[in-house]
Amino acid sequence: MIVVIKGSGEMASAIAVELRRAGMTVALVDGPAPGESRRGMAFTDAVYDGAAELDGLRAERAAAPSNVAGTSESIIPALIGDAGAVARALGADVVVDAQMRKRSAPAPLLGERSEEHTSELQSRF
Repeated sequence: MIVVIKGSGEMASAIAVELRRAGMTVALVDGPAPGESRRGMAFTDAVYDGAAELDGLRAERAAAPSNVAGTSESIIPALIGDAGAVARALGADVVVDAQMRKRSAPAPLLGERSEEHTSELQSRF
């Protein structure tokens, strides 16, 4: 299973570590300057510095989704760009939005949501 995680902060990093340990292929996607106040505690450093190690796993910045295919099991690729585009390029089974927000609503990751789809999801919860 291929999982794309939007974000590289503490929440995204913890999710990436657990999913990788569960045997899933994981890729982190974030913007070129992610806001993270606790560097050294997340894979955010991979975006800034090219690599980061956390809890025995290493994240390395990848230039493009095409560079993800040959990634070692012990390395989590970190890409800069649009999570939806990366998910489509990788053929992701799941996209997780793990960006921390205080006020803004999350944007659709794989395209626009229809009113019917939104109503269906709301009725489940």
